[in-house]
Amino acid sequence: MDKPFWTSDHTALYAKYRPKSPPIIAQKTLNFMKDMGTSFECLVDVGCGSGQSTEIFAGYFKKIIGLDISPNQIWWARKGNKFDNIDFQVGSCDNIPVTDKSVDLVTCAHAAHWFDLDEFFKECKRVLKPNGCLMLRCSELPYMYPVKSTSEGLRKYDDDLAKLGQSLSREFYGKCKFSERSLLCEDHYSTIFSMLSCRHKIHEDNIFVKIESSLEDFRNLCSTFSGYQTYVEEKQAELIKGHTNDVINQDDILEEFIEKCKNSWELQTFANDEIQLHVVRSAFYILASEFN
Repeated sequence: MDKPFWTSDHTALYAKYRPKSPPIIAQKTLNFMKDMGTSFECLVDVGCGSGQSTEIFAGYFKKIIGLDISPNQIWWARKGNKFDNIDFQVGSCDNIPVTDKSVDLVTCAHAAHWFDLDEFFKECKRVLKPNGCLMLRCSELPYMYPVKSTSEGLRKYDDDLAKLGQSLSREFYGKCKFSERSLLCEDHYSTIFSMLSCRHKIHEDNIFVKIESSLEDFRNLCSTFSGYQTYVEEKQAELIKGHTNDVINQDDILEEFIEKCKNSWELQTFANDEIQLHVVRSAFYILASEFN
């Protein structure tokens, strides 16, 4: 498994700005489990990060283990944990610290594409009860467009603004340095779905989630993405190699992206936290049971 979201600075951003998983994902998972006749005793959330996807299940299971390979992620998860039935531990996807056939549900949000999937599936088969379930979920990188009430002078229709927001977002993401593993997200986990050898499995796509956010919060969210963090690391390495004290923000692709958005929307006079946005993501998930 690669080691994204590993440094203390990155995990601090992740804990502060990553959103919680949408409740609809939890509900669809619980419905699938009921159809499989699965109990709700024990859940293991693998690649739990700082716990945003773990806690949505807190009210449904007696025992939940959040597992992440990054000690910094687990530190933040424990710091923010408000639930007695959740225990966050350092651990890996190929060595889940539970006994055989003891888990009702293994979940993984925005992390499966970083795993050695053959080893992970082998471990799922070991730890899950005979009718236990696996849930993998992820989403596309978001795009955004301004709420029209932000400015009386904003006259474009929502559809036009959304298309512009998609174009600006794609341009920014294209400048980031995402791992090849992220290609598994681009096909909405279709490749991962084909790798799963299970008696029961479903793959649902294009679940659109829209929230309102300020431009400043959206900027902070973008700062957590692995592709942007890799860009920053490479830029810092270039500065060190060049023996210069230049500030990275002078040509930071994220700051350029935000300014380009404001200019395109004719909202240059507004502060980032004054501009309200619709932020749209397309989510997708896999549910599976009874490994072959």
